[in-house]
Amino acid sequence: MQVSNFNVTSTTPTPTPTPTPTPTPTPAKGKIFGYVVNVKGTPIKSVLIRLIPEDGGGYRSTYTDEDGFFEFEDLDANTYYSIYARKKGYKQVRKTVSIEDGEEYQVAIVMKKKKKRRSIMYTEPEIDELIQERE
Repeated sequence: MQVSNFNVTSTTPTPTPTPTPTPTPTPAKGKIFGYVVNVKGTPIKSVLIRLIPEDGGGYRSTYTDEDGFFEFEDLDANTYYSIYARKKGYKQVRKTVSIEDGEEYQVAIVMKKKKKRRSIMYTEPEIDELIQERE
């Protein structure tokens, strides 16, 4: 009797591991906040603050509180923003800022009063009689 050597191979396929892609990290959201004051450092309330992303996205707006404070949260990071401050009787102020991943950016805005315009209305007087010239 003769015994031969033989190899047994499995017919079940061996699974090949699929590489898991490394996810791209999502940038953390940022925050812009600050105060609006006049040239003497007194807070200005009810100032319209408009925040416009430089990439052309939609804008956000808010008003300052009694302390001149405002804030915008949950902002896209790595983006430039224009901040406009407007209030009747004051000159408009514009600032541009950029926030990085998770950054909180504080802004100080100083507003100057507009100069009051005065106008004088002059009307010609009515002349009822002719005055003779002296010789």
